[in-house]
Formats: sequence, structure tokens, C-alpha cells
Amino acid sequence: MTQENQSTTQKFNEQLQELLKRLTMVEQRVSNLENPRLMYKPPSSQNYQTIAETLDELYKAVEELRNE
Repeated sequence: MTQENQSTTQKFNEQLQELLKRLTMVEQRVSNLENPRLMYKPPSSQNYQTIAETLDELYKAVEELRNE
């Protein structure tokens, strides 16, 4: 194999490795989109909480208002 062919093959392999890395990253992002974690930051808080936690708190508050 000539020096030029070796250089071309090496460049091709480097590009292929870069594409494989990018493909892996895209697969991870798509996987994360399949199971989203919706988060909410209440106005009076510095921390985020899940939507389920927020809905639980709202449900409890409504129940307390109903019982008054």
C-alpha cells in the first residue's frame, strides 16, 4: 500500500470514528427523549421538582380547601 493510500485510509478511519461518536451521542439523546423528565420550578423555590410532585402538592392543597 502506498503512503498516499495509507494516509487516505487513516483519514477515513478518523472520520469514521468521529461519526460513530456522534451517532452514539444522537442515540443517547433520542433515548432520553423517549422517557422525558418534565420538571417545574415553583416561583418561590430555587429547586426543580417533577411534575408529579407538583400535581401531588396541588391535589393536597385543593383537598385541604375542600375540607375547610
